[in-house]
Amino acid sequence: MSDGHSTPPSLADGSGRSQSPSDAVLPPRPAKRARLDLDPYSQQYSHHQQQSASTTSPAAPSAPDHHDPQAQRERHRLQPPTHAQQQQRQQKEEDNGLPPTIFGPDPLVPDIHRAVLDFVYAELHSARALGLLASHKGAVLEVEAKLGRLLDMSSSGSGPNAPRLSLPVTCETPIVSGPGAGPGGLRVRFEATMPAAQHAHYNRMLNKLVEQRRLKYTHLVQTDRFYAGSSSGDRVRESYDPRLAARHPGGPAACVTARICKHKLAHLDVHVPRAPFDYRVTVAIEVPIDEAPPPGAKPEPDERVKDRITYTHACVQVDLTKVTSTGTGAVTHELEIEFCDSAASVTDEVQRLDAGQPNRFRGNMVHLINNVRYLAGIALPI
Repeated sequence: MSDGHSTPPSLADGSGRSQSPSDAVLPPRPAKRARLDLDPYSQQYSHHQQQSASTTSPAAPSAPDHHDPQAQRERHRLQPPTHAQQQQRQQKEEDNGLPPTIFGPDPLVPDIHRAVLDFVYAELHSARALGLLASHKGAVLEVEAKLGRLLDMSSSGSGPNAPRLSLPVTCETPIVSGPGAGPGGLRVRFEATMPAAQHAHYNRMLNKLVEQRRLKYTHLVQTDRFYAGSSSGDRVRESYDPRLAARHPGGPAACVTARICKHKLAHLDVHVPRAPFDYRVTVAIEVPIDEAPPPGAKPEPDERVKDRITYTHACVQVDLTKVTSTGTGAVTHELEIEFCDSAASVTDEVQRLDAGQPNRFRGNMVHLINNVRYLAGIALPI
């Protein structure tokens, strides 16, 4: 496993072929750091900057006079704006100098943020979540968002070739599907995969941020196999290091790194008609399993070999994973974003919220959802 700001590896070169960390070819480190705008639909200012830079290329004076007011103004004009100045200019361009509302400076919470906030808050307070957290030592809440495509299973083309969901909406829309949709509700399936070329596109983009020392990364290869769990039907996932297991006389059983029983509570699907991908927000409880499977227990025949690069920034991490099925040989590519520590970022903050104390629950959730919105918006066209 690697950790730090060194050059990260690439999982694929766009054709689906794996690359070892030493084969990865990355562009040279830029001289200046670029600011990552988390809103995929508000890039007017950055576009204006690029146009200005391409149309005006002033030459620096050969011998500037530091006491000349005109030279000072010229130097000031040539200096790049600070981050605060960029934000002020962008805000001024967006609202023409007007306050956000006639009622004051605090705008309303956007509907997409409100929908995710309410969904996560309600699931954390559900009877099942509270029961699992109280009855299992070490149980933790997990909140993650995955990129994928919502497929319309109610159409004539349902099945493996089902078309992407199409709704009469023009912006991000949380939808109600499954048992909660009621009679006549939407029948959808979330396909959390993407083409290898799309995966490589995200890989390159995130690697550039590592080069700019804005992200850290780790590279992990592990194999997951599954055993039958309790009567609830949740399976036990056992993970081991395949490279170590190949050399160890005890095999995979001697190289286990974790055993987890993941109880999925609920998910919220968000349709994004203006982007190539939709996304799904999932709330789950992960319970660590200390004991090994009973003697004679056999894992399911299909194991999943995961080659994963995790990019970490602040309280969130982006996982780029290539999954190979040992049973069928199928290869899939996935992207998900989650909190590095959900207990600290969500559970503890909700407890402060319930106690009427200052908290970062809203800020943390908005940070997570804005990142997945941005990643959906910058995808390559499909």
